[in-house]
Amino acid sequence: VSHVIHASGGYSDKSLSSAYSSSLECGKKSNIEAIAFCLLSAGRFRGAMSIAGRFRGARSILDHVVKIGLKVIRRFDSYAGLKAVYMCAFTKAEADALIKIAHEILITPTSMDFRGYQLAK
Repeated sequence: VSHVIHASGGYSDKSLSSAYSSSLECGKKSNIEAIAFCLLSAGRFRGAMSIAGRFRGARSILDHVVKIGLKVIRRFDSYAGLKAVYMCAFTKAEADALIKIAHEILITPTSMDFRGYQLAK
């Protein structure tokens, strides 16, 4: 691994979107060929969104944070050196949410295994 970009999704949609887009921009500045994300705000910070009263079920919160991440990645103005963006799921619920939301926003999966999901670029 030649680079590590640390990102925290935070407690709001805006901070979550910013975490993904800022990380992608850092990758672009360094001409990184592949970027992998764990699901930002899918763990500890996901509970804070629930406390704020916006969501009633853990599944809807997970779907929401996954959708934000995938939409930011999909809209990102790619660069010639970027070959892949990976989304890593650590639980079956996260992998299921990634698959579901990717299909909803018309992202075609290129591969999937028990560890995560790779998005076509």
